[in-house]
Amino acid sequence: MDFEKRAVIDSEVGKDGNSILKNSKLFLHNVLLIYYIAFCSNKLFKFYMKIIILAIGILILTQFHLLCEEDPAFENLNFISYVYENDTLKIHCDNSNFSIIPFTPEIIKVNLHTDFTYNSDTSYVVILKPQKVKAVFKDNGDYLTLSTDSLEIRIQKTPIKMQYYKKSDLLIEDQSGFFAKQGYRGIRMQLADDEAMFGGGSRAIPLNRSGKMLMYFNQNKFGYELGEDWLNTCIPLLISSKHYGIYIDNSSLAFNPINENNSKILQYNSLTGTFSYFLFIGNSYSAILQKYLNLTGYQPLPPRWALGYLQSKAYYNNTEELYKVLDDMQSGEFPLDAIIFDLSWLGSPADFGNYQWNYEKWGDHKAVINKLQNLGIKTVLITEPYIAKKSFNYKEVIEKNLFAKDTNNNVPIMNIIYEDQSLLDFFRKDTKEWVWNKYKNLMNDGISGWWCDMGEPDVHPWDLTFQPGFYLQFHNLFANEWLSMLSNGYDKDFPDIRKFFMTRAGWAGIQRYSPFPLCGDASRSYSQILAQIYIMLGGGLSGIGYLHSDIGGFTGPFEVDSELYTRWMQFGTFSPIMRAHVCGPSPQAEPVYYDESVQPILRKYMNLRYQLLPYNYNLSYQNTVFGYPLARPMFWYYDKPEFYSSDDQYYWGESFLVAPIYDSASVGRNVILPDGNWIDFWSNETISGNKTIFYPVDISKIPVFVKAGSIIPFAPIMMNTSKFNYDTLIFNYYPDKSVSKSSYDLYEDDGISPTSISNNKYFITKISAENKTNYINLNFEIDGNEYAGMSKSRTIFVKVIKPDFIPDSISIDNHLINYYKDSNEIDKVTEGYFYKDSILTCKFNWTIKPLNLQIFQTGNLADMVLQSENDLLINIFPNPFSEKIQIELNLDKFSKAKIEILDLSGSVVSSNLKSEINENKIIYEWNSKAFSKGVYFVKINNGINVFVRKILKL
Repeated sequence: MDFEKRAVIDSEVGKDGNSILKNSKLFLHNVLLIYYIAFCSNKLFKFYMKIIILAIGILILTQFHLLCEEDPAFENLNFISYVYENDTLKIHCDNSNFSIIPFTPEIIKVNLHTDFTYNSDTSYVVILKPQKVKAVFKDNGDYLTLSTDSLEIRIQKTPIKMQYYKKSDLLIEDQSGFFAKQGYRGIRMQLADDEAMFGGGSRAIPLNRSGKMLMYFNQNKFGYELGEDWLNTCIPLLISSKHYGIYIDNSSLAFNPINENNSKILQYNSLTGTFSYFLFIGNSYSAILQKYLNLTGYQPLPPRWALGYLQSKAYYNNTEELYKVLDDMQSGEFPLDAIIFDLSWLGSPADFGNYQWNYEKWGDHKAVINKLQNLGIKTVLITEPYIAKKSFNYKEVIEKNLFAKDTNNNVPIMNIIYEDQSLLDFFRKDTKEWVWNKYKNLMNDGISGWWCDMGEPDVHPWDLTFQPGFYLQFHNLFANEWLSMLSNGYDKDFPDIRKFFMTRAGWAGIQRYSPFPLCGDASRSYSQILAQIYIMLGGGLSGIGYLHSDIGGFTGPFEVDSELYTRWMQFGTFSPIMRAHVCGPSPQAEPVYYDESVQPILRKYMNLRYQLLPYNYNLSYQNTVFGYPLARPMFWYYDKPEFYSSDDQYYWGESFLVAPIYDSASVGRNVILPDGNWIDFWSNETISGNKTIFYPVDISKIPVFVKAGSIIPFAPIMMNTSKFNYDTLIFNYYPDKSVSKSSYDLYEDDGISPTSISNNKYFITKISAENKTNYINLNFEIDGNEYAGMSKSRTIFVKVIKPDFIPDSISIDNHLINYYKDSNEIDKVTEGYFYKDSILTCKFNWTIKPLNLQIFQTGNLADMVLQSENDLLINIFPNPFSEKIQIELNLDKFSKAKIEILDLSGSVVSSNLKSEINENKIIYEWNSKAFSKGVYFVKINNGINVFVRKILKL
């Protein structure tokens, strides 16, 4: 398949070629012409001729950022006059005008007006309107100041130079400021020494972009490898280690050198279009990212099934093949939540644009969808932005004028996977309406989501125009317009369904349309796992929380590599979307077809993915409400320079630290543990942090650590998410002496409704833990409201992992629960506890109301027997009590018993208790009138064993 239609621009070209080109006023026209001839004039040249011309085009294009860097356009603007009105500062200069608008106290917008007007630019991305800001403007003679409560901008007049301050700290300043000349425009700013820059979207390079030249022009690189710095989802957002962010609100082709050759310069050169940027600040990376998302929108909640295991493949060719896969996955006990159909559901590339199932391959497609639905499996279909010339819809689309056109108003024919096709113009309202009706018809058949492929768009002639304008200005926005059409269609016709749109491309703001972006057509290699970590984390720092990879690698060697697939699946377990996908008949995409020696490992990690469903869904809630990415870089919580380059490991949420394996036959890897204590997730061993350790592994595991003090919710193992309803939950608590208090808020809703949050149809379980010597206290509080289908009676397991003491007294709301020997016994009762292998497991029924769980150790453990009160015929009443309490014992077993009352510290406070014998019972009474309220313990020693029970005085 001829997927590879784009070339990578080498940013390291020497300046000899640049010196030849830099004075050419026809530079841009030459680039466009050559690129157009090479890619789009299929009728004029044979393939080898296009390659030769393409090479020349690349040579010219590689010089563009150097041309901008050395051009006299960097001569400074000179001040002429200003006007300050309506909270907007307008400055008139000799070459251009610009304006400054405080959007909020922490967000400033700066516009370049090359036409000498002050017309407000129209943004396809920014949705936030300027807020009423209490700003202060001053003319200080040589410079102007515009200040909010949080930011101050100082504008030097001659030449124009801007500086941004947070209080008295200089964040960033102009080096040459704005420039505009020969069709390109941009900014040039001065960076601080050792300043790191993050963001920029999807790139297979380290997270610190300092020293890089970033290209902003979405492209698909077929079979790319580690080090590819120009891919499908470019986002012109940069976040500084000095805690500010810059978003460039310009969608055209652009180059962005960042501290190249240690220049301490941040430069952004856009080729066309209006130019403005937003600068915003925060006290943390999360706060900075929130400012950007306030501008461009937050990602809605995903459907809960999207967090299960999704199976994709190029291709499932017919009904029989698909049904065999389903049967084999079920018999192999591999969970599955969705089948994602590649192009075969249409038939062939000649059927692009038919928007209907191929009958010869699939017969009654509704029966296929229904079979999947009955198994709890969703159906997701791929679609393309092209219409094949052989499609029966092509003529209608031509007649309705829905295609993008060239400069001569003709519809270009392009070769897409060996078929002649044309590109839809998603910037046209009538195109969106026509296409949405096709989607809507398929939705009515039961389709649950869409795969919007080739949305870069992958093949795009350089002289092609969309309705609003020239290709170079709107290419990057294409995928956004496509997904906005889908999103708006759902809002109108399917308002009760959450959106799931896989996309291969995107631009700033796409997150508000519910994208679940692919990391592109990755090659099959071990280093590619590292590349996927870079892309996932870089996307998260660019507002795209669900960037994920094709587990196993899309293209590459056809040999089956069970180890590579296993390592990728282990990484995929701790990724925003867990989806396997490969190209070609071999290797297989499905885990059930890999070597039997690794199938138990694959099943273990896939099951773990489902066990983590409550935790992962909570991460989705945090992404939707707070903008936190699901996978977070090391410096997210530990903002130190040494963590800026620690990007082959990451946080999965707040509690997990994950370090994937990305080489073959690995016996281990180094893991950097930050400050504090860390618990090995597999062995429960505690390791002190603030150091680098070597962690040994075999094929069965990757390094995964839990932060000490964490509370993590788990679910039982399931085959898919269709019947999950929070009726059974497991909470693992990892107490540690270094963490006296912990808390966790668990969000839940029906997993279906798009308005769960806005309509307050959700529920939050708030758990707090207090860890003291020989005592653990856990409180369950509630917040939120009920929702449809909510389980109001739940079985809760609390697992305390390696407490510092052996517990011997457990109470729930001051009610003592019984001890059992193992999990088999506790499965038969509604409440109780057992202690095994240094793990305490408490089980109880919870009716969604505040609840208190207390765990004690009272001493004398060497001879203590922990058994059921009923078995021993020990009866203590009333408990809780106000003044007097009675201890009723079996006379045969306790005729010579010694009874003592202990306080919370284990000290004896009373031992001379009044007693009487009544038939076969001996009854002791303790009068606590002289004692304060609180927790006490009854210690019973019958000469053979010691038993301890907790009592509570009110």
